[in-house]
Amino acid sequence: RDFCLSRGLGDVYKRQNYDNANGYSVCKGAVKGLLFETNFTANYQMDLKLDGESLSHYEGVHQTNGGGDPARYNSSTDTSRYELGGETVTSSQEYINQGDQSISIYTRADGTKESYASKIYPNIINGVEEKEDGSLIGNRGDMVERAINFGEKLCDTLVGDLKNSFILSENKDGIRTYDVSLTGSQMPDLVSAGTSLLVSSMKESVERNREYRAQNPEYYQGEQYRSIDDLFYENLFMGGDPMIDSVNGTMSVNEKDQPTLMKGALTVTGYDESGQSHTMEVSVEIKLSDYGTTSIQPVDVNSLPNLQINDRSRTTFVLNTAASDEEQQEIRERADEYASYGNTVTIVDQNAVSYTHLTLPTNSRVWISVVAVS
Repeated sequence: RDFCLSRGLGDVYKRQNYDNANGYSVCKGAVKGLLFETNFTANYQMDLKLDGESLSHYEGVHQTNGGGDPARYNSSTDTSRYELGGETVTSSQEYINQGDQSISIYTRADGTKESYASKIYPNIINGVEEKEDGSLIGNRGDMVERAINFGEKLCDTLVGDLKNSFILSENKDGIRTYDVSLTGSQMPDLVSAGTSLLVSSMKESVERNREYRAQNPEYYQGEQYRSIDDLFYENLFMGGDPMIDSVNGTMSVNEKDQPTLMKGALTVTGYDESGQSHTMEVSVEIKLSDYGTTSIQPVDVNSLPNLQINDRSRTTFVLNTAASDEEQQEIRERADEYASYGNTVTIVDQNAVSYTHLTLPTNSRVWISVVAVS
């Protein structure tokens, strides 16, 4: 009995040593495997802070249903402020692939909603239809496989000797969690050089945007227009290129080596025009679940707010007769505007089962067809 116990403990220690020594390989394999998963749910969020104050909070859901119907669902909400201490502005969007349609629903910062549905046409290659498999990388050809293998080798090269920095911090209920923590001085030279190039590119891009806005104030509410780019430029870029302070990451994997949690945080210090230092923090968290069991709730397309259905040269607007007079008028105005561009436009109500047609000329080039339940 003592021999069996000793042997069992020895196996545990071997496993723990293996997990510690191979933390990088486990995490890399989990990320690579995620590219090929065809059915799972991911809940994610990202926070962007300047000197401890949140400037942007982004969160959302990604679901894929293994090529079933509905096939994919994505939703996201963005809450941002454009002045330190200023009010936040929130907008959101949803996307769903259902049947032969790609559906988008937008909620603007002022609360108004718009919906769009576009027909999805088969992807035919050499006479054969390529069907969606639900994975992040889609249908995999030889070039895709080569690109993934190249990216894996590049990642190995960039990480270099830091592979040993991936430490097993917890092993509980079949979930292994690995942590990595690096300071700016520990970053490989290639990563530091790449970061410097990225920062320079961002700085140049912001400068071009600011110059364009100065030349075209009528599009940007004059000098009152502000963006997050302005805040970061003024606080991080005007005193030179910002530097990485630290990078921290956490990954958890289940017994099948599928990722269940991925977290990361990046801290950068930059300087304003007066030489005062400022800190930018970027954090990301992704929770993954329901591998193989994710199902997506279908939507009633015709009940969506302010719906516009696009099918190549034909466009249909759905007029919800239960909506307010203002909302119905907005649909009519959108349809009329779209028709004025030379498109064939149809208006239907939300319950259109049988139809009576009435054509109304809007100009010399186009017609609007109004469809109602008979």
